[in-house]
Order: sequence, then structure tokens, then C-alpha cells
Amino acid sequence: MGIQSAYLARVSYGGSTEQKIALCLKANANDPSGTAIEIGKVFRQMFNPAESLDILFLNPTQEKEVAAVARQFFTLST
Repeated sequence: MGIQSAYLARVSYGGSTEQKIALCLKANANDPSGTAIEIGKVFRQMFNPAESLDILFLNPTQEKEVAAVARQFFTLST
């Protein structure tokens, strides 16, 4: 999958005040949609299928913004 780091963060979209929890990933994925599908399969096995998980693939600027407010729960050790 090429996941380098992962965060869970509260996000809101546009001008909405509604917040959701998103899985925010720094990845070297050639096929991010394929990666999201695989993560979704695991999520549905672990949680109620009616629940949803937002998955965001971060660019370097977005990762800096997320890292300022959330801790990594996964990082790839090299």
C-alpha cells in the first residue's frame, strides 16, 4: 500500500460546522482509490457497516497542518 504515516483527525468540509473523524494518510500509493478500498474492507469487518470512514491522502502541506494538531499513530520505520 505504501503508507508512510497515518493520523486520525477531526475534519470539516467547506463552510460546514459538522465535524467527522478522518483517517489521514501520507502514502506513496500508485492507486490511492485501491488503497482506500482495501482500508474500507478492513474497517467494515471491524465496525458496523453502517458507519463510515473518511480517508484523506495528504500532500506535504496538508501533512504539516495535520501534524500540528494530531499525533501519528503509525509511521513507517526505514
